[in-house]
Amino acid sequence: MHGSDLSKQHPERLKPAMDIRLIMETQTGEPRLFPIQKPRTIIGRDAHCDIRIALPSVGGEHCELLLHGRELRLHDRGAKYGTLHNGHAVQHASLTDGDHITIGPVTFELRISNNPPPDEPASDDASANPPPAGGTTAPTPDS
Repeated sequence: MHGSDLSKQHPERLKPAMDIRLIMETQTGEPRLFPIQKPRTIIGRDAHCDIRIALPSVGGEHCELLLHGRELRLHDRGAKYGTLHNGHAVQHASLTDGDHITIGPVTFELRISNNPPPDEPASDDASANPPPAGGTTAPTPDS
């Protein structure tokens, strides 16, 4: 099967050309890593979200990250409390390495490397609890 045929049948299997991660610092100071490996990553409270933040101040599908080639964009999906990019409420934003994304009480630092990502499991949940079906869970600020 040709590479383009595989991408049409299974786009989720394509490995991005860059290593993109959201990093959240827990209350203990330990980093939690959330690899961004799909063209579309939904962040929100709903169980089907790729990164789940189970808090009432987070919308069901709060925002999404869209990867087009080497460009990563943030889109607020109409969340009641909004999405912050580097401290400013936004509907849409182009993202770069070192940016901060705040969703409810949770702030992620974005790290982008031009190197391909290392091979790792599809869901990178650093907690002892398995992630829910569909994605990983970001801990609440009390975690």
